[in-house]
Amino acid sequence: MKTTIKLRKAKRKDFLEFDKYKKDGKTKKYKLKVGVPYWLINSKGKLEKYIYRTTNEMDMKSFGDYLIREQVFINKSKYGK
Repeated sequence: MKTTIKLRKAKRKDFLEFDKYKKDGKTKKYKLKVGVPYWLINSKGKLEKYIYRTTNEMDMKSFGDYLIREQVFINKSKYGK
C-alpha cells in the first residue's frame, strides 16, 4: 500500500521558531526548529526518496542554499499552505 504525501516548497519561516528577545527587549531572536521533516529536489530535478530532518548539527550554509534555490519541500498538510 502506497501512501501519498502532498508537498509544497518550503520557506525559511517553516524552519524557525521564536527563541527569545535580544538585549534591547524589542527585537525577537529565532532558532532552528529541530526535527522538521523535509525532502530535497536533486540536481536532475527529481524528488529524492530520502526524508531529511532538521538537526542542530546540520550544515546551515548548504541548507540555506537549497532554500534559496527552492529545492526544499515540506509536508503541506502538517505545515499549512
